[in-house]
Amino acid sequence: MTGTAARPLRGREPQLSRLTELLRRAGAGRGGALRLLGGMGTGKTALLEAARATATGFQVLSAPGVRAEQGLPLGALHRLLQPVGGPPPGLEAATFARCRGVHDLLVRLAGPRPLLCLADDAHWWDETSLAALTFAARRLAEVPVAVVLAERAQPGTGGGADPAGGIPAYRLAPLGPEAGDRLLRDALGPGPPRAVRTGLVELAAGIPGDLLELAGALSSAQAAGRAPLPATLPLTGAQRTGYRRSLAGLGPKARHLVLLAACEPRLPETLLARCPGIDPAARVEGLASGLLQATDDTVRALSPVLRATLRAEADAAELRRAHATLARALGDPHGGGGVRSAWHRAAASAEPAARLGDALHAAAETAVRVGDHENAADAFERAAGLGARGAIAAGRLVAAARSAWSLGRTGWARSLLRRARTEAGPDGPAGQISLLHGEIELRDGEPAVAAHELLAAARELEQAAPEQAAIALLLAGEAWRLGGDLAGYAQAAELTRQADQPDAPATVALLTGHFAGMAATFAGEHLRARPALERALRAARELGTDLRAQLWASEAAFALGRTARAYELAAAAVARARMAGETAALPWALVQHSHTAGMLDLHQVALRSSTEGLAAAEVAGQRTCAAEHRVLLAFSAAQLGDADAALEHLAAVEPDIARHLLGRPSALASWTRACLDLLADQPGEALARLRTLDVEAGHAQPAITVLATPHLVEIAVRAGEPERARRALRVFDDWALATHAPQWLALSERCHGLLATEAQESVRHFRAALSLHRAAGTPLELAKTQLAYARRLRRDRRTRAAREMLWDAGRLFERQGAGHWARRAWAELRAAGGTAAHEPRADPAVPGLTPQQNRIALLVAGGETNREIARRLVISHRTVDHHLRNIFAKLGVRSRVQLVALLASQSS
Repeated sequence: MTGTAARPLRGREPQLSRLTELLRRAGAGRGGALRLLGGMGTGKTALLEAARATATGFQVLSAPGVRAEQGLPLGALHRLLQPVGGPPPGLEAATFARCRGVHDLLVRLAGPRPLLCLADDAHWWDETSLAALTFAARRLAEVPVAVVLAERAQPGTGGGADPAGGIPAYRLAPLGPEAGDRLLRDALGPGPPRAVRTGLVELAAGIPGDLLELAGALSSAQAAGRAPLPATLPLTGAQRTGYRRSLAGLGPKARHLVLLAACEPRLPETLLARCPGIDPAARVEGLASGLLQATDDTVRALSPVLRATLRAEADAAELRRAHATLARALGDPHGGGGVRSAWHRAAASAEPAARLGDALHAAAETAVRVGDHENAADAFERAAGLGARGAIAAGRLVAAARSAWSLGRTGWARSLLRRARTEAGPDGPAGQISLLHGEIELRDGEPAVAAHELLAAARELEQAAPEQAAIALLLAGEAWRLGGDLAGYAQAAELTRQADQPDAPATVALLTGHFAGMAATFAGEHLRARPALERALRAARELGTDLRAQLWASEAAFALGRTARAYELAAAAVARARMAGETAALPWALVQHSHTAGMLDLHQVALRSSTEGLAAAEVAGQRTCAAEHRVLLAFSAAQLGDADAALEHLAAVEPDIARHLLGRPSALASWTRACLDLLADQPGEALARLRTLDVEAGHAQPAITVLATPHLVEIAVRAGEPERARRALRVFDDWALATHAPQWLALSERCHGLLATEAQESVRHFRAALSLHRAAGTPLELAKTQLAYARRLRRDRRTRAAREMLWDAGRLFERQGAGHWARRAWAELRAAGGTAAHEPRADPAVPGLTPQQNRIALLVAGGETNREIARRLVISHRTVDHHLRNIFAKLGVRSRVQLVALLASQSS
């Protein structure tokens, strides 16, 4: 990879930091050396150039390795030292004297100013030169000399002495997805869609040199995502030229091994053992070429684009020989060949291509049935190129894309779909292409684009494949809900009524029931929603273990108020995705699992699910699902009182929410921030945030607005706006009563307890809430209700009952891992005159004051107003005034200023 000063070295920040530190130390007279190990195109040369550019005030000597001079003793040293007069006399002497002479020369050269020696392609240096330079490099601790060697990593070659041993080495791994994407944005600008950049990173497996050459070869149609990405590296590019030379320099057996890797994605040792002629020497030579890598007893080519490039460089006869070797090896009863064996037999055969394509297509379908999506995707893709054209080829490419998507290979799936669109004629599978493209956009793009594609798919498939059309509409419905386009959702619900027939297939019944029920729920018509949602649940049961049906049934159950059933269905879908290897479906299933767990008060479970879901979404390239998991992590962290974790997740996700117009995550993020404001005793800010929840989300999110009502009521009461709380509570009550679910009825009763003006009425509502919480099995909400009830009891001067309630609440909070809430309960308990043996350290005590007076005095010292203190302690403004008068009298002060000064002097 050739670097330029203007282009940042993406993903190489650790190595740049090491180089900078090496040069800093050498400039201060404490020299040293390091090695940069990496394959072709990984950025070794660019890092050396970066070191040269950074070495201000250094004299620099450099020499690249030359393969033709590898057998010429001292040839590399001659080139390195030529600018300073060449090697010292007598360098042909014995080994130690020669090495000592080079060391002494470098020390002399560093006299006037520090010295930097750069050895590029050190693997091509002659052995004598490399031994002398590394001898010197290991002895630079007290001299101003830095040596940097860049050499090709040769994993798995084993054996032989390492002349550069003892020098710190840093491997240049392939770039990860984000670093690769940044590199492409530097090279291409912001124009190409993210999907195109992701596809290039996958093709090049993160190798920077390959990435940049693929980017340079990108046509305008490919950059816009309208055509397949380049299949091979550019013919005249430096990367392909280097790979071609490496291939040409191999012996027959090693070349055969490399071509086996070009024809088969992975070569396990068990498979290689069945390939004649692949002996240990061929393996060592092949790995040393830089074309292969060995990991976990498996040999493979460096990247998909290198595999294709190597096949393009080989002649037809040797490729057929490689395919024939693999077909025989995989055809062994112990080889587990299946689809792969069929493909290699086809590629090695002289039979008509169309017949071979049909055979490979059949083998791929078998692979899909047994869940072997990787081999299925590869086989479908290859079958598309064997004598197939138009609709047939496009259909095979769509099938390949579906399997690639199931694997979580989003970039590969998008690339295959682009090829399918190009290949398909007027009779091509337009509906299937739009269906899969829409699903991918739903998980990794913008909801509006996804809805458009999925609606087009439903129209295309309506007559020929009504069940597929139903799936497209259900996914489109999710896209409308995700983006908050409830007008579009309602229109689609009207369209689905036409398909509502008594003898409709189960998938269609699920569609019509789900749409009608959810649309009625969003409109607040819960009695009309119930029969439709029940119909959706029955249809889902008919579909058995269908993963999508389980998730849509979970949504229906949740809308009915059956949160526990919704959680069970989501858990079953997660288990199904794991068992079937549905990598693409797992993040989506975990979103529903985490959401239902959080609503069931199982926030530790929700945190685990979304932690797994976030990792799975990032691996599968599903940014929308990743955003949903980030927000769910923030929400559960906020409910447990972990404000730092919640804020960290929100900061990470909010740019993606804004970029992709994700209404549902935006609304949940606003709700979460309101909860954090409440944790910080800022109810005014929290109430303002909830007032604008739909505006901040960009579109309506009635479900989240209703679910947030219990928090809104508490916030509005503490902010002194009870009428706002009562208006919102009427809507929540309608839903809670329609569900008959104790979980939601408990929260309704708590809200009424908070709003009650009469003590007896408040007690009645709080007691009902506690009973319902216990029936629902929601311990965290039970503890929060106990805390709210205890505050009311204290306000009504029932201190003993309040202490008992606070004790129970504190213990429950601790068992749920809600440390913030536990500390708050213990603080309330202290203020009520109680103690707990295991409670955290109390606030500093002011002699002569009661616990409540002590707390008020400390809050005054912290700068809080009487109104803020009243709100925090859930007491009246007049009660605060009364306590302050007593505090002033006991402490002999006349003002807040004197009180603050007195407390400050006591603390010092």
